[in-house]
Amino acid sequence: MHKSITRMLILVAAIVAMSIPVFGVQRASACDVNSLNNCSGTTTVTGIGDTVTSPMTYTVSTPAFSETMLAGEVNYTVPGSLSIALSDMRGNNEGFVVQLSANAGTAAGANVTIPASDYTVTSSTATNGFCGVSYTGGMCSTLAGIVPTSDLSTPQTIGCAGYLTGGQEGYGMYTLDEGLSLSVPTTQSPLNEIFGTNPKSWAHSFNVTVLQGPAAAAVAPAGCTVQ
Repeated sequence: MHKSITRMLILVAAIVAMSIPVFGVQRASACDVNSLNNCSGTTTVTGIGDTVTSPMTYTVSTPAFSETMLAGEVNYTVPGSLSIALSDMRGNNEGFVVQLSANAGTAAGANVTIPASDYTVTSSTATNGFCGVSYTGGMCSTLAGIVPTSDLSTPQTIGCAGYLTGGQEGYGMYTLDEGLSLSVPTTQSPLNEIFGTNPKSWAHSFNVTVLQGPAAAAVAPAGCTVQ
């Protein structure tokens, strides 16, 4: 009798055990504050806040293109020029980037415009002029001219003055002289509306942008570090 009761209890226990849902074991994560493996992390980031003595300014000359003799349906290539005078009176030598882009050429009485993609830069000559310092050992950033490989339908870098890592103070004046080219091929339609039989006075306009700080660093070409 005792054995029968024991067998019944074991059977009941087994049935009850089978009817109880099994839950996963809860474990502390590797970074759980309740575990001995509590973890933490620290990340340090550094930003730049410049101080300047005076703002940077610049002036742009009127773009000039050579007169073009009309010759019918031929490829036209017209040389031009543009100059930019820059005065960096910030004093901190953090560097800067100069960009140039073109707008569509227009003319009174013309039914079409000259696409901005017809304009390119053929040369970029930088002149590093006056450099003012307030103490021995001061110096100025060096501006370098850059000839872009793409047309001026989008902003192109034409000059870059690099950051001086030594913290030298300097006040520089610079000039960028740009050689430009307007190329209108015969494959461009309608060519006769641009350079046809009737002479026109075309207006050529450009956009000059001088970038300083983080924006300049984002577009500075290789070899020119800008803060």
